[in-house]
Amino acid sequence: MKAFFDTNIRGRTNPPASRSPDAAQRTRVRASRHPSTGSAVRFNLWLGRKEKAGRTYSDAQREWLMAIRDHLSINIEIRPEDMTNAPEFSGRGGIVRARALFGVRLLVLLG
Repeated sequence: MKAFFDTNIRGRTNPPASRSPDAAQRTRVRASRHPSTGSAVRFNLWLGRKEKAGRTYSDAQREWLMAIRDHLSINIEIRPEDMTNAPEFSGRGGIVRARALFGVRLLVLLG
């Protein structure tokens, strides 16, 4: 009976779950290779509004902001712990470097 339910419309049997990554895993892999265009557009709009309001960012801060954008295009949230645990941040100096670059505004930026 299970084989009947595992058969798709064309009559082929789906591969066993152990050999077939789930849809969420495939999506995460694709997203990790290509940050979504929508998030890049929203990021550029946000950055433009901040700069228009008089806020300037150094090159190092921009690199971090782009890393945060890429992280958010894959994950639903960002927390201060991610600055220590996620390779894209720990390789840049982690939470210590982020605090040095953004100061007290870091928590507001992540919130």
